[in-house]
Amino acid sequence: MKCGAVGFDPTNKLFAGERQIRRAIGRDYADAPPTTRVFRATASSELCVSVRVSNTDDPRMTMISLIVVESMQSALGAEGSNESDQQHWQECFMVAQELATLLWRDINKVIEQVRAFPEDRLLWETRPGVSNSAGNLALHLIGNLSEYIGRQIGCVAFTRQRPKEFSDKGVSANELITRLEQVAELTHRIVAGLTETTLSAKYPELVLGYEMTTVHFLIHLLGHLNYHLGQMDYLRRMLTGDGAIQYPKRLIPSNAAVL
Repeated sequence: MKCGAVGFDPTNKLFAGERQIRRAIGRDYADAPPTTRVFRATASSELCVSVRVSNTDDPRMTMISLIVVESMQSALGAEGSNESDQQHWQECFMVAQELATLLWRDINKVIEQVRAFPEDRLLWETRPGVSNSAGNLALHLIGNLSEYIGRQIGCVAFTRQRPKEFSDKGVSANELITRLEQVAELTHRIVAGLTETTLSAKYPELVLGYEMTTVHFLIHLLGHLNYHLGQMDYLRRMLTGDGAIQYPKRLIPSNAAVL
């Protein structure tokens, strides 16, 4: 019986079905590896791939792109890596994925807070004892994440003007939301792609007066984001008299999936 080409999912040890997307065709795995980078070494290696899937305007097509391709060479030489090393690497990969998802979720909570203001002018108002408006807090978070994740980790060009984050006024809610959506996409893409080496390396800038690893500082940035998110929520309630926001139950990137 002739079957022609048969699709196979080597990661999950399955024949390809409707849940798989054809990425490449070859006579065997070596003909179509999911990476464009090559290294030569005698040490063993581990390959981990995270995939972003999104629909195009053409319903017959699905766009697929690799957002993480991590090749890890074992430091143990010819003997190869042991199980504890592999487990450590896998745990680091999962930490990056979880932090990326949490950042995405909480930036989108900031977006929901901005949307909940009934008038743009209220975004720039405060009350006695409150120093910063919700609009300025949103601008501050945009600058903070664009600088510390976008530029310093992701090498994305950005010139931060921190004083303007607190002095600018009158930006529309739609403009703030557009900028926040861009930052959400940027931070998720960068953090989800971090390697074990980058996560455990020292963060390039001495931000808080002492050295820390990149993963330590990312956790700090997540806490900083939520600190200002709480301020925005409390100020919105003071200004509008409204109550808590019912956030969507599942705030994750709608066009991303880890396969």
